[in-house]
Amino acid sequence: MLDRVLKSISGGNAGNIRDIASELNTSTDLASHMIHELVRLGYLKQLKTENGCSRCPGCRDSAGCPQGSGVIWILTRKGERYVHTR
Repeated sequence: MLDRVLKSISGGNAGNIRDIASELNTSTDLASHMIHELVRLGYLKQLKTENGCSRCPGCRDSAGCPQGSGVIWILTRKGERYVHTR
């Protein structure tokens, strides 16, 4: 299921645990745990945003972040390689 989290984040769910949990048909607690595990393993990087997401590298929603100020996750190179080989 961790691979599905990576694919969800690469598809645009960069900071919304509720959307990721819904897409995976699981709880927000489990989705959060999986995200933190992927950060620990080096597949994701956590970024703190300021004044929206336009400053975050790799963001597909640079015109305006739906999360506003807060935390988002982006794929690391390791995460990108994994997603693109699957």
